Amino acid sequence: MELVDKVRTALFDLKDEDTKVCFGSDATVVGIAPYGWVDHYSPVPIVASPSDKTEKGAALADWMQTVLDVWKTMT
Repeated sequence: MELVDKVRTALFDLKDEDTKVCFGSDATVVGIAPYGWVDHYSPVPIVASPSDKTEKGAALADWMQTVLDVWKTMT
């Protein structure tokens, strides 16, 4: 409930300039699928990162590298 209250406050309390809420208009999605199977090719999204067009390329590259590192470690 605490998180819901924080979101509500961020949306409706215009005096609190330290809290920012952004609405993503596009998203970068990372999906996985079996590479060698042609009969059951069903990509599954594992990450969806909404963007409000303020994210810079370096930040995108950082979280993409994290996804790749975790994937490599876990497989």
